[in-house]
Amino acid sequence: MIVSPQSLLKENVSILIVGVGGTGSYITTLIGQMAFSMNKLTDGEKNIRINLLDDDVVTDSNIGRANFYPCDVGLSKAEVIEDRISHALGVHVSSSTIKLTLDSFSSLSRYDLIITCVDSGELRYQIGKYLSDTVCDTLWVDVGNGKDDGQVVIGHLGRGHTGKYPNVYDLFGDTLLEADDDETPSCSLEEALTRQDLGVNYHAASRAFNAVWQLIRYGKLQYSVDFFSFSGMEDSKVAANSAAWATFGYSPNLN
Repeated sequence: MIVSPQSLLKENVSILIVGVGGTGSYITTLIGQMAFSMNKLTDGEKNIRINLLDDDVVTDSNIGRANFYPCDVGLSKAEVIEDRISHALGVHVSSSTIKLTLDSFSSLSRYDLIITCVDSGELRYQIGKYLSDTVCDTLWVDVGNGKDDGQVVIGHLGRGHTGKYPNVYDLFGDTLLEADDDETPSCSLEEALTRQDLGVNYHAASRAFNAVWQLIRYGKLQYSVDFFSFSGMEDSKVAANSAAWATFGYSPNLN
């Protein structure tokens, strides 16, 4: 079982969402609704600050499969979602259009929780490797999806003060380098949908949001990996314990 660090249970919580595209645009909306709801449930005591990071702009191919509309084309993805959620719900949202690079990885540990919704397996690998020895209680929720399936992995960004919940880098290692999507920009919605079925991004966002909700609302989570598929295969969750992590080849004594 993953037990939430005290930083997620305190009155002020900071969340960073890296990538506000197909999946990130949906999960940010859900996180915004959670921020609004938790503030109301606690009579204003719980304040969740949402930070968005994405250097890309909305294109025609995003319309219809991501949480964007024709009027958003050409605008910053992060700024569009920031403006929409902050005005609609009155919660704190900030955005940055700076590209996440190796030089800025160290800043990730200052957040209480980060959510990565990026196409690049290499970037996820680099984040995990760079911060593997950093002592911090920041939790890392990574969302990855393919044409009709995907997974959500929950773990520590680095090494927790009292233990280690393995993250996507710890469990998948070098296979992340083989998992990069085709990053060639799609010129149309039709082309984009040949690479990824409609609804996969929204479903991935919903699965990731459930993990975040459990951690912040109830302070614990029974699983650390959540696999899902649209192709008829059964969904499955991997328990958050050493025996389950060992099936990935992970051993805390070797990592």
